[in-house]
Amino acid sequence: MGLNVSSTQCYYEFLRYKVDDQVNTSTNMCEKAEVIGRFPTTYRYTISYFHSFGLSKNYIIYMETALRFDIYSYLKNKLLNKPFSETLHMYKDEPTVIHIMNYKTGEIVAQKYTTDPLFIFHHINAYEIEETNEIVCDICAYDPNYFDITKISLEEIFTEKLFNKNIFKSKARRVRINLNEKDESKPVYVKITDINPDVSFEMPTINYSDFNTKQYKYFYGVNFFYSYPFSVV
Repeated sequence: MGLNVSSTQCYYEFLRYKVDDQVNTSTNMCEKAEVIGRFPTTYRYTISYFHSFGLSKNYIIYMETALRFDIYSYLKNKLLNKPFSETLHMYKDEPTVIHIMNYKTGEIVAQKYTTDPLFIFHHINAYEIEETNEIVCDICAYDPNYFDITKISLEEIFTEKLFNKNIFKSKARRVRINLNEKDESKPVYVKITDINPDVSFEMPTINYSDFNTKQYKYFYGVNFFYSYPFSVV
């Protein structure tokens, strides 16, 4: 996944790397990359921070979250010699916009979906339920009312100041997207639920080789700063 920036519209682009049956070390893998498709940014002059995206059997699921890069702030801070982190702003009252694309064909699902404001570093897994035409997408989500990117610094992380603070309480959460629900006039709201509201959870891992893009039961990760710091969950 990458970003395509122009003067009129920015896009989130998704690429596929073609791999030969026989590895050719003299060939640059990037030269064989192809663009699967792209989503235009919902807000022209702010770009959602991205670190990962969901992938089911047929679809790419990308969520535009509350933490965004502001182009105007970037230009101003460039002149004022301010750090890049000050170009990132949390839009905690605006919904998360969910984009869906068929990753095999590049076809974009025209219907847009939204859910509650949140911030994501990592996706856990995603899978499809064919009987109901649903996509289930599991994520590690932060509450934008508490998450503060300016606190992620060496000075703060290597102290106990952040222990048991909601700023770093990421929770495993689930979004169910029913592709049968359509509304031509506006995005369809989908509910997000906590898998376990009492456990802080990050760096998720599943039995990837057997259950990636498939229905699954178990996942594990780590708890960095909340409740029982530096524990495996």
